[in-house]
Amino acid sequence: MRPPCALVVEEALPEIRKRIAKHLYSRGSSQDEIGKLLGVSQAMVSRYMKEEIIRMEALEAFVDGMSRPLSALAETGDDHDLTDLFCTLCSRLISAGYLDLAYERRYDGMRMPRSVCNANYEDRSRIIEELSAAQRYLEGHMIPDLVPAVKINIAGCIKDPSSREDVASFPGRLLEEEGSLRRTLPPTFGSSRHLADILMEAHGSDGAVNSVMNLGYSQRIGSALDRLGVRSKLIRRNEGQMVKGIGRLISEGYRAIADPGDFGIEPCLYLFGSSPLEVASMAVSIQKRIDGSEVI
Repeated sequence: MRPPCALVVEEALPEIRKRIAKHLYSRGSSQDEIGKLLGVSQAMVSRYMKEEIIRMEALEAFVDGMSRPLSALAETGDDHDLTDLFCTLCSRLISAGYLDLAYERRYDGMRMPRSVCNANYEDRSRIIEELSAAQRYLEGHMIPDLVPAVKINIAGCIKDPSSREDVASFPGRLLEEEGSLRRTLPPTFGSSRHLADILMEAHGSDGAVNSVMNLGYSQRIGSALDRLGVRSKLIRRNEGQMVKGIGRLISEGYRAIADPGDFGIEPCLYLFGSSPLEVASMAVSIQKRIDGSEVI
């Protein structure tokens, strides 16, 4: 009996906890607070602080895809939501093949079972909760250099979406109020056309891509993406249809796709990730890099 959960708990979870702990500590949380949230002792948190981040070869994409959105949600201090999101993200990444190589190495070439851990994946209410959590996270993190004239939106989809009705986003987009991003209406399914089409195309190329966020774009943002190590690509709308070109770029590993714009056309950026919280946290990291305050 070789469940993938054993691989996740024994090899990935300690590094995920370490990265979340370092993130929370850099944001001012105490070691006691971090320990209670992560379910470990204060002594273990102290050990995390002394250890370096480990790049985990076969598990790195999985660990990074888990750590970013979990770190963003951890700032709210809700350990129940954190466990719920952990299991949801884990099932998505397993389904998309992000554990395959590590599983084969651990179990001498045995292939990863494909039918496991999908219970939460198509839960529409979960997508709505994740979008709402991402918006709440952005309320506490200003990203003024990334807000386009057309405003920001975030979309999330269920597994294998077949129509725009399987993609949720914010009607009316997110609006700036006193430096904070606030919603005009709660997120709903079927409320976006362009963003939904882009996300369905991306998800069709990589099943772990379940969310997209539109932002403004500039050379400073492009430089910040490079410094963060996010693979980005410029694609001009007059060189082909934006939506059709995105699927190929996602399959090549790009997670930030920008249109530099033209006369009368505003530059734009699309960030892709495993969850709304991941793309929201990526946007905040870009702003912090622009501000010179991001620490890797």
